[in-house]
Amino acid sequence: MQTLLLSHSSRQTWQQCHKKWYWQVIERLEPKGYYEPFHRGTLGHQLLDQWARDKRIGDTLVEEAYKQELPLLGDALQHYFLTYIREPIKYLGFSEAINEDLGVIISTSGKMKVHAFFVGELDAYVEFEGKEWVLETKFTTQVPSDLVGRFQLDDQVRGYTWAKRRKGLHPVGALVNIVRTTKNPYVVRDFVPLDQSELDRWHREMMQVAQEITDALEENRFPLSPHSCFNYGTCPMRVLCLNPDRVMFVDHPTSEFHRKEKLHEEEVIERVNRN
Repeated sequence: MQTLLLSHSSRQTWQQCHKKWYWQVIERLEPKGYYEPFHRGTLGHQLLDQWARDKRIGDTLVEEAYKQELPLLGDALQHYFLTYIREPIKYLGFSEAINEDLGVIISTSGKMKVHAFFVGELDAYVEFEGKEWVLETKFTTQVPSDLVGRFQLDDQVRGYTWAKRRKGLHPVGALVNIVRTTKNPYVVRDFVPLDQSELDRWHREMMQVAQEITDALEENRFPLSPHSCFNYGTCPMRVLCLNPDRVMFVDHPTSEFHRKEKLHEEEVIERVNRN
């Protein structure tokens, strides 16, 4: 039986373009090169987690961002640390890998079974004024006036809240940190209450995606969504859609892509198992 690891990002990719999901998840391909927003977010989350555990090391963590040649991240972290050095929240848990069983999905024809899991990384679990919250931080270069409102529509925090409630805990929603990493760093914090009906909707829609993917795996059918080729710039997988034969040469030194040994979701599962 195949295993399907569904994260927030892989679900987004599936809903954006089935062919892009195929290249990234089935073929495990990603573009070569240094992608600064990814490294900025990854390092930023790591350093914030260390700071939450020991707020005396803020200067050392800021210096680490500078050493990694991410000065804007260093400036943003310094601003964050000064703003929340006496934050009124209590940390009940720190960075945590999520791995929740969604059950066995049977294809519409009944010929294929897939065991699905929801996988993710929760930044922290906190208490504020007697209520429990999942904590999620986003690093961004823009903070439009309605960004928190947009984040309220982000299904990632619904998934983490759903997972925590399924464990028997009682989060009332998400505490959202939005950190602007520009020459003028800024931090926005807000609370997003989530009721059970919203979490049930998230679960139903995630199961629908799992069903769609199971049917696609059975039929080996992953159609391109051309309207997505130029969303947020040019999709890096577009060259593969135009020249699918390039997959044969992905291991060649001149290839623009490389094949990952492990998906991000698989790395999360390993951390869950180690803990």
